[in-house]
Amino acid sequence: MKIGIVLFASILGFHQIAFAQFSWQTLNAPVGVDAILNGIDNGNIVGSYYDGSNGNPLVRSFLYNSNNWIYLDAPGAHYTDAKAISGTKIVGAYRTGDYTIGQQQHHGFIYENGTWTTLSENGAEAYGIDGNNIVGSNGSSFLYNGSTYDFFNSPYNSGPYSGSGATGISGTTIVGYARGSSPENGYIKTGSNYSLLQMPGAYITQPQDIQGNLIVGYVYMDNTYTSPKGFLYDGSNWTLLEMPGATSTRANGIDGNTIVGDYVDSNGGTNGFVLTIPEPSALSLLAIGLGRLVMIRRRRS
Repeated sequence: MKIGIVLFASILGFHQIAFAQFSWQTLNAPVGVDAILNGIDNGNIVGSYYDGSNGNPLVRSFLYNSNNWIYLDAPGAHYTDAKAISGTKIVGAYRTGDYTIGQQQHHGFIYENGTWTTLSENGAEAYGIDGNNIVGSNGSSFLYNGSTYDFFNSPYNSGPYSGSGATGISGTTIVGYARGSSPENGYIKTGSNYSLLQMPGAYITQPQDIQGNLIVGYVYMDNTYTSPKGFLYDGSNWTLLEMPGATSTRANGIDGNTIVGDYVDSNGGTNGFVLTIPEPSALSLLAIGLGRLVMIRRRRS
């Protein structure tokens, strides 16, 4: 898939043409409003929604397995946000305490087969998972391997309120954001090596997930922090992802040829989306066909 996308985009010269081949689907939980899809693994999707029933505003989470909706509420929490999934493990963040007076406690969690486990590091929220490795933030980025924490900060941080968060992991590569830099940008970390992740022309680049060499996230084009646009980055090429008819789009998770995220519609409602990109074989065949066409045209000229 990675090679196909690169060839397809480079031969045509327009990422928008590849984008036009994508298939978009709205996916909202049948309860609540303002659905956000955060992560996907093997067809299983996790996310959150807002539940204002009975006058009790709650952020609640779900696991959707293509057939059933399973609703998740961390014990004692008024806010549960499932961020990512790997196999049977779901990770995310939950909050306890009185949010009406600003006295909230932040926690990270692991949920597996009905069992909730709070991350032992105080205030550490989990944002991404690959196998047994979990990444997240407590003001600094961290990698948790099930027994120990490795805290680190991107070298691109700056300013008095600098910090960072790790949002996705694939193998030994981690992506995240550098808070306090100007403009705020993403980073890619492999071992002890860092590289800056910044989409040309964007004011802020926020990576959310990584699979192999493919990174998804969203960007703000100026300092108004409005109307984010999703992106897919393959290590060389940037493709903007914008749900047709939406006023903003955020890409949050990727698995195989499927991307999940959320968008704001023309009525101001937040909805989840599932975006299917062309299968690798289809892209490869199209790229080969276009390549031959280019060669034929060159010969004729």
